[in-house]
Formats: sequence, structure tokens, C-alpha cells
Amino acid sequence: MTARSLLVAISMVLTAAPVAATELFRCRILDAVEAGGGKWVRTKQAARDLDFFNPIIIDIETAKMRVGRFQTEYGNFSVLQRPQPRGFDFVAAEPLSRDTIRLRTWEQPIQMSLSHGGFQFLTGVCDLTR
Repeated sequence: MTARSLLVAISMVLTAAPVAATELFRCRILDAVEAGGGKWVRTKQAARDLDFFNPIIIDIETAKMRVGRFQTEYGNFSVLQRPQPRGFDFVAAEPLSRDTIRLRTWEQPIQMSLSHGGFQFLTGVCDLTR
């Protein structure tokens, strides 16, 4: 076997090898509220945050999040819990902002909640994009 044919054989094997799949979810925020007077209330700030975050793309392998119209990378989230088919949510948290995101990948439609700064709560639905 020549060096050229060996390189061709190696390249064929490498291109045929499976690529590790990642799961990306595209989430649309449908509601945003904030704590006020002991109740959940809709405020101008919650409405602005709904616009700021919408949509959210999240990679559940790395917990990387992109948000908003321009898909800006947001935060430095860490995975706290991996999703399971029967009842375990995907959970990731960002320690500096105290934001926490949850995806109920086992429900249809896939449910999303984002606790933002501890006193705002954004909810929506997600689709698996790949």
C-alpha cells in the first residue's frame, strides 16, 4: 500500500465516523412576570426582558445560550441536571446572575422556564432544532 492510498483510506474512515450529536433547542418566550407585592405581576421591565431574551437557543450538552434577535451569547451556564425520558428536566444555572433555565424535554410541547435574577420568571415552549 502506498502512502497516498493509506491517506485516502484513513480519510474515508474519518469522514465515515459518526459525529457526536448535540441537541439544540429553540425556545419562544410566551410570558414574563416579576414578583411584586407577593404576587406575579406583568411589568414594563418584564415585557422588555421578554423582548430581550426572545428567542433563546440552548445547547443542552454545553449549556451555552444565545438570546434575542441578534443571538448574543448569554451568561456562563453550567449543567446541573441532564434530561431523562421520564420526568427529569434539563436544568442549568448561571452563578453570577443567579439565572436558572429548565427544559421539560419529556413533555409536548417542550416547556421552558427561565428564572431571571431571582425575581423575574419567563416561560415558553421549545422545539428541538437538531
